[in-house]
Amino acid sequence: MPQTARSTDVSPAAAPLSLLGVRCGGRVFALDVSAVDRASWLVAVHPLPSAPDWVIGLARLAGEPVPMLDLARCLGLDRVTSRYVLDTPVVWVRAGDRAAGLVVDEILDVVDAEGGVLHLRDFFTGGRPLLRGVAMVGTEQWLLLDARRVVEVDLGTDTIDLALDPTALQTWIEAGA
Repeated sequence: MPQTARSTDVSPAAAPLSLLGVRCGGRVFALDVSAVDRASWLVAVHPLPSAPDWVIGLARLAGEPVPMLDLARCLGLDRVTSRYVLDTPVVWVRAGDRAAGLVVDEILDVVDAEGGVLHLRDFFTGGRPLLRGVAMVGTEQWLLLDARRVVEVDLGTDTIDLALDPTALQTWIEAGA
């Protein structure tokens, strides 16, 4: 039975939002379970020559080539470990006709954010929101990732505009929102 997330939302969602929690780069993030295809361990990955360091390579999901991304590096965070081994957790996300495998440090739990989430604006590098909001789960803040933005990354560039603005993020966390 899923835990219930306590929310600080000023505009509650009409229906409970189910979230999958993941730990990544020392922070806890969440994905709307409707965007999660599955969670698994690392699978065979084919490296992409000259790919940026946050692109691990291409994997197959149901026969389809799918980019495998290091979520911590995508977000400009430090990984807990620099090695990818067979028990490395992966969350497979889909938005529309695009998909990606997200390597994370740990897969936590599924919770219902019954009160919705507090919506965030302009807390990120480049001013394009990667995070949809935040929900309180026990005493932890779960930052809700926008799966659509994650799967739309341009694999042909060495820079990524998903990196969190560390100053704004720290201010948000210290405020205890």
